[in-house]
Amino acid sequence: MNIDVVELKRKLASNPLNIIDIRSKYKFLSGTIKGAIHVDERELLYYHNQYLSQSKEYYLLCDHGFSSLKLSKMLNSLGYKTYSIHGRYDGYFLEK
Repeated sequence: MNIDVVELKRKLASNPLNIIDIRSKYKFLSGTIKGAIHVDERELLYYHNQYLSQSKEYYLLCDHGFSSLKLSKMLNSLGYKTYSIHGRYDGYFLEK
């Protein structure tokens, strides 16, 4: 499932969200969406039960949207409810 940056910002304005930044640690430390946590893409895939609950929603952030979409589909097939943030990392900050 996808969510675009406009919808994400709308949701963030009213509720805190579980945002997981799957970009490199360096990129995460260089800047991310407020409140996001960093979990390496492979670690999240292999150890999903340590980071995720099937009763919560998660929003996955990557550089261009491809990695987060692929990972979101895999995690959703395991019973989780995840969204790929469509519009990429830069799009979140460029969207007014």
